[in-house]
Amino acid sequence: MAKVVIIGDVGGCADQLSQAVASAQVDPDAVVIQVGDLIDRGPDSPGVLAFVRRRLEDPRRWIQLVGNHESQYLGAEMFWPQRLPDEDAALLKSWWLRDRLRGAAAVRTADGEELLVTHAGLAVDAWRKLGEPVAAATTAELLNTRPEDILWHERGPLWAEAGPDLYDSWLHAAEPPPFGVDPQHGRDGAPQWSPLVFDDATVLT
Repeated sequence: MAKVVIIGDVGGCADQLSQAVASAQVDPDAVVIQVGDLIDRGPDSPGVLAFVRRRLEDPRRWIQLVGNHESQYLGAEMFWPQRLPDEDAALLKSWWLRDRLRGAAAVRTADGEELLVTHAGLAVDAWRKLGEPVAAATTAELLNTRPEDILWHERGPLWAEAGPDLYDSWLHAAEPPPFGVDPQHGRDGAPQWSPLVFDDATVLT
């Protein structure tokens, strides 16, 4: 078991990313899961990618998920007006081809709760398309086979909106989610940007 640090969207903010993972870097057993959207919006997308590239040298301690902003360089349609430099776009593509960018991860907390971690959560329709798996680890493994009709779908785990696509789909489903699909960040956001930390947790995928 280890400390698991889940980092939300970074959006080109290299300094804030470095600060957010500072405590994890000095803990030899800590594992960081970053949920994607490393790039765009902020001032230093290339700096963020350089920071993550160094961390990915030890993939046991840094798990990098893919977000919809990275998907623009992996075959999805471009939607952000400022493109990355060619070398950074090629870096993202290389991570995808070498399985350094994943669709999902799964975590078991100290109290035994299983959580699926993706960029945008998992709505009911996507879960059903996967065959209604009952374990977070199985679901993550299925998403990591990269099913295109699910990953690239506008309500899939890279694109779903929290309210109408994620929360409401489960609220109106006949069955509750068999595992956690959102770590209870809530609808209003946090007062400041900070990681979600689970002590004595286990990464299942």
